[in-house]
Amino acid sequence: TIVDFWIDRIKSMCCVQFSTVDQASETRMALDGVTWPQGNPKTLRVSFSTEEELKKHQESSSDALSRLGGDSNGRLGGVREWDKNKLDQEQERAKEREKRLVREKERRGEGRDVQEREKSVEKKPAAVKSLEDLFKKTVAGPAIYWKPLSEDQIKQKIEARNKKIMEAQIMREMMDTKESLQRSKKLLPARRRSRSSSGSSN
Repeated sequence: TIVDFWIDRIKSMCCVQFSTVDQASETRMALDGVTWPQGNPKTLRVSFSTEEELKKHQESSSDALSRLGGDSNGRLGGVREWDKNKLDQEQERAKEREKRLVREKERRGEGRDVQEREKSVEKKPAAVKSLEDLFKKTVAGPAIYWKPLSEDQIKQKIEARNKKIMEAQIMREMMDTKESLQRSKKLLPARRRSRSSSGSSN
């Protein structure tokens, strides 16, 4: 029976306290050296520890959570920890885009206004839009994000489809006329032969 349990944030190490030493020994024998999950090049290493070690791990992880301002689910200020890196990367990309635009405008001769804007951009962090802001999302899971077409895009698609239909009809008509010409050419020699044979019999 498990009495207490702790696992680190990246799930690479855990401590488990069992009610008896026999249970701990059986678990160690069963799991030590096992490859988990399948395909992982590393094997599990299971060793005995002390109750003090377990408490130390639990305290250190709860201190880290309180310093970061996270909750029990590992969320930092409403953002999951693994999403935080993505948000940071998006903010860096937005800053790089702004700097690139500034450089291009400076080359065109709009230097002073751009420098003032660059200062204001550095003061204000770039607003990061979420997927829900940019796209529509299906209700059923897993969610599929999609974006409706604009009126212009719809018109372009309809025009392209109509053009393909017209081209297909023209090709079909050309093929039909070609086939009918080939049939008529085959029939002409047969008619001539039948006329010649009927003329010779008279």
